[in-house]
Amino acid sequence: MTPFPINPHLIQDLEHYAASSIEDDLLLTKMRAQHPKASLTEIRRAALYITTDPFPANAAVAARMSQFVKSLRQ
Repeated sequence: MTPFPINPHLIQDLEHYAASSIEDDLLLTKMRAQHPKASLTEIRRAALYITTDPFPANAAVAARMSQFVKSLRQ
């Protein structure tokens, strides 16, 4: 079984917007506007990638993505 590819542009955009203090709904809206072909699963997978990075560039962004992933499950 091969791993799912993660769009690096999704990761970059999530990291960019996570650095600003916007609500989860607005973050999801912005991501869907910038990446209209990306499914919710792909966006969630990119956020999980950021969260589980063993050497995060920014710990606050990783924590923010963890919160974002939890909100997507609800």
